[in-house]
Amino acid sequence: MSRFSVSQMAMTGFGVVRENLAAVAIWALLQVAGVFASAGLMVALIGKPLSEMMALSREPGAKPDPGAMMALLTQMAPVFLLLVPLGLLIGAVIQTAMNRIILRPKDKAFAFLRIGADEGRQILLSLMVMFTAVGAYVAVVVVVVILALVIGLVSKSVPALAVLLGVVGGFGLMAAAIYVGVRLSLASARTFATGRVDLFGSWDVTRGHFWPILGTYVLTSFLLMVVWSMGYALIFSLAALTTGLGPTATAMLHPDYANPATFFTPSAVVYLVLNAVFSALLLPISNTPAPAIYAALTEGPPPPPVIEGGLYVPKV
Repeated sequence: MSRFSVSQMAMTGFGVVRENLAAVAIWALLQVAGVFASAGLMVALIGKPLSEMMALSREPGAKPDPGAMMALLTQMAPVFLLLVPLGLLIGAVIQTAMNRIILRPKDKAFAFLRIGADEGRQILLSLMVMFTAVGAYVAVVVVVVILALVIGLVSKSVPALAVLLGVVGGFGLMAAAIYVGVRLSLASARTFATGRVDLFGSWDVTRGHFWPILGTYVLTSFLLMVVWSMGYALIFSLAALTTGLGPTATAMLHPDYANPATFFTPSAVVYLVLNAVFSALLLPISNTPAPAIYAALTEGPPPPPVIEGGLYVPKV
């Protein structure tokens, strides 16, 4: 029997938003500032080549020249390389805040946000995940090549069996990826809780709880899809009401990064602000179920009640 309720864990983020409105407001303000800072940086440094690349890819029926695309990518590469460590830092700060709000709810100064040892460990964990993912990818490629060779040999004599092997092999690899992902999904929460980088310790914590954890993530994803759809419909409607349907659609689908005047149009500004605020609301919904599950699994099952004076009283 599972130690936690799937529906309760999936709804964790909604409770976090309800109980921490001040923190969510700060996240929203920081999201707005971050969106405009990153967009301004991209427009200033790589706006022109980025606009050219997007224009080439949007031409109907056109096949962009690989040489031209590579030249544009080369111009943008230094900025993208700069964004990688920045993205790791921002991701670590956000994930640590989501762990902190669940595992250390009293440590709420400055909306649970810090830059310290906890965040550093999350960066190291992210790097471990990246290297492990690369290794897993190489292993999958080797398996696929071997499977393709086997299927090629079998197809000459038993075509139906070759098709069956291909289907079973594809689903098997997908199932293995999901299984490993779920079993290691509490690594961030465990690293935060124990104060040491621990990618594979999650494997022990999740033992015997694969299905309820997977169910939690599936339900969380469904709730995110519903909230995301409703939220972006509202964002588009509000932006269209304030700036017009055409400009809003252009700002969302085809932003022009060529220069600040063409990018930061009134419709783009309204859309970016609303999008940033909404993104702040989605953060706890998507990122707090895992630490909540970790807390439920590591605290153990509820203690049995004891009898005092003929009445059942929860044991403390």
